[in-house]
Amino acid sequence: RHDGHVWIEASRACNGRCVFCSRHPVRATRWSPVPSFKVFQCIQKFYDQYGVKHFRFTDDDFMGTDSPEGLVHAQDIAAAILKEKLPISFDISARAESVYSMRASAVENQQKEYTYKLLKKAGLTQVYLGIESGSKTQLKRFGKRATLEENKLAVQKLSDWGIQVVMGFIMIDYLMTITELYENVNFLEEVGAFDSSRNVFVSNPLTLLRAQEGSAYIKLLEKEGLLLNKDGYSLCYKARYKDKKVAAIAHRTRLWTEEVFSLVYALKNRVSKFSMERTGNKERKFLEKVLHQFKLLDFYYLKGLIRKVEDDGLVEELTCQLQHQRFRLVKILFEAKDYFSFGEDTLIDKEIDRSLKQYDSRMLPGAECHQLNGFDVQAAQTDILDWQWIKEDYCV
Repeated sequence: RHDGHVWIEASRACNGRCVFCSRHPVRATRWSPVPSFKVFQCIQKFYDQYGVKHFRFTDDDFMGTDSPEGLVHAQDIAAAILKEKLPISFDISARAESVYSMRASAVENQQKEYTYKLLKKAGLTQVYLGIESGSKTQLKRFGKRATLEENKLAVQKLSDWGIQVVMGFIMIDYLMTITELYENVNFLEEVGAFDSSRNVFVSNPLTLLRAQEGSAYIKLLEKEGLLLNKDGYSLCYKARYKDKKVAAIAHRTRLWTEEVFSLVYALKNRVSKFSMERTGNKERKFLEKVLHQFKLLDFYYLKGLIRKVEDDGLVEELTCQLQHQRFRLVKILFEAKDYFSFGEDTLIDKEIDRSLKQYDSRMLPGAECHQLNGFDVQAAQTDILDWQWIKEDYCV
């Protein structure tokens, strides 16, 4: 009754064999559904007794891809919700092949489309789609069954059906080449992951693969002689990158991400709260715009690194240029605290002040960055929000 949401389970395990996943080696089971009537009973109980209107399914693959009963199970849950006319919404996670597969028959693909459209009618708003890569060779290394073309079609079809797509994406792994990194960047641009007019997003454009205990990826690293010791704070291993350029880019992106990680995370949590409350106020729109700008800067930084990674001097210039743009975003957030209630959020307020101090100590008079040749810094600058425009559009 406080506009919260509930995490709910409709199935367990996954029929995929992604090499970076540590779950299958532990469970060693195929996709197993919870009876659809029990899933619906749980949904109805939370709605009737507690007023919960939004549900997030924890399933690795809600659609049960490659299981004969997968689509029927999803259809039964949707049908039960529609029959009782429950005014709820929900999110799921799925594999690209659950949307469309070139190996499936025309009738099978029609059933997939019918199922997704039925789920949307029942309240489906978002699909977290495990795309993971835009490179054919990286997809093969990851053990992904979906092809590059199937990934593109899955994103396009869900978007056309009016369902928001959030792509899970591993930008960099220990065994990748610089060519694969270029291919990943091109893929995200091609599917419109940074086009604010579309309902397609990438969860994080700078995700680095974690070598998890129990995953088959560990064996690949061992074979290449790249595996190091286990991290004492997690169930992951440290490792060396096979390609020196990729290693340098991964190091730089890690440092770049850490600078504002806590601030961005706090802002995402606040936007998520508004989303669960179905609140479409000006503050939510403003924060979504700011977060989009942070993500754009991440992507611009990555693109610049790929082009300039061999020249330390140019990399420093690139970093300085885009840190100035980040600084502008943080200053806009500081100004906006007087207009929006997020200024009352102790954590966000603390992180804004910390970030301001961090960048203030670097942006000293006379320390302006020089213009970079061969990198479109102007494009990054024009994408950054203008505070005067924000006040007119959101705060008046």
